[in-house]
Amino acid sequence: SDFDALRREPDVELRFIDRPSGDALPDCLILPGSKSTIADLQAIRERGMETYVRRCVEAGTEVVGICGGFQMLGQAIRDPEHVEAHVSEAAGLGWLPTVTVFHRDKLTTQARGVHLESRLPVEGYEIHCGRMSPAPEAEPVVKIIERGGVPAEELDGAQARNGRVWGTHLHGLFDAAAF
Repeated sequence: SDFDALRREPDVELRFIDRPSGDALPDCLILPGSKSTIADLQAIRERGMETYVRRCVEAGTEVVGICGGFQMLGQAIRDPEHVEAHVSEAAGLGWLPTVTVFHRDKLTTQARGVHLESRLPVEGYEIHCGRMSPAPEAEPVVKIIERGGVPAEELDGAQARNGRVWGTHLHGLFDAAAF
């Protein structure tokens, strides 16, 4: 559902790719959520998409990760209890200064927040077992102000490379028309 709002925009052309193509690089590359983050990260590598992501970043393309895609953009993904994977750890793509650790309890909730750079409201849902540990230099992307109908004050996401690489756990943030 993360692409539904973008699909409705008349000036947006969506292309879904699972292998690098010779086409021109996109204006924005989005790594969506995943139910098997480590396995999907391995598939990205096997299909040559890690090199494609690097090409995009180096060319100035905005790279966005949503939930599992956000986790993949970090330094490492750890699954010590094998919640999602048979391996205990995988190196991330390394574009964000974050580490994800999977836990058995899954966070599933509706959330409202504010995109920190634009100050625009965003809302959506969170559904993930991974808990993010950002490095001190990580810049958050969203301030969560409500979670499950209860007021909250928590930072989410991370950005790097002058805001060109960023991610959040918030699915549906593109549904906010102004954002």
